[in-house]
Order: sequence, then structure tokens, then C-alpha cells
Amino acid sequence: MPDIARLDATGVAIAVDTVSSADHRTDPVARTVALPPNHDLRQRLGQYRWDFLRATFLPVAAEPLDVAERETPGLVEGLVAFVEQLERQLGLELPAPTQKAIAAWRRSVDGRRSAADAVR
Repeated sequence: MPDIARLDATGVAIAVDTVSSADHRTDPVARTVALPPNHDLRQRLGQYRWDFLRATFLPVAAEPLDVAERETPGLVEGLVAFVEQLERQLGLELPAPTQKAIAAWRRSVDGRRSAADAVR
């Protein structure tokens, strides 16, 4: 018989239940996720959060910026704007990996303000 994961209100896996084939489905309203055969989630309860948009489990400990952004909207954007403002005002040049990361972040947040607008 197949298993499903039961999720808490934040999407963290809190239980694994064996269900009938008819009940083996992912349902965001019921906060359940159909698990594949031979999964190892029973040993990892509380350590993974289901991301319905990506359709995958993400490690809870590996998403501190995602959590910060959810709990304090605009935090990451504010920090990026602050770093860019320091760069401009102090005449600093950010390391290439940091510049690439900021550019990638800006491209990924469709609809957000540009770097120039963020400091106004």
C-alpha cells in the first residue's frame, strides 16, 4: 500500500501514513503529499518542507533566506539595496560572485524594483 506525507500549516512533513491507492494523491487543501515507493521520509520528519510550486521537498535548514523573506517581506530586497548603496557611496567593487548572485536574484524576482529605484 502507498504512503502519503501529512504536512503542518507551514508545509513541513510531520507524519507518514499508509493509505489506499485511491487516497494516494497530493492535495494542498488536505495538506498531503503522495510519496514514491521506497521513500525515506519517516526518518526525516520535521526536516523537510513541501514546496507546492516546485513539487518537491526542500530541507528546512537550507532555506533561511526563504523563511526570512516569508516572515519579513522585503528583507532580502532591502539587504540587496543596502549592499548596492554601500558599493556606490564608498566606491567599492563587489566580488564577481556577489555581483553575479545579485544580478541573478534581481532577474528572478519579476516585478520588483530595479537597483536604481530601490535606493530612492
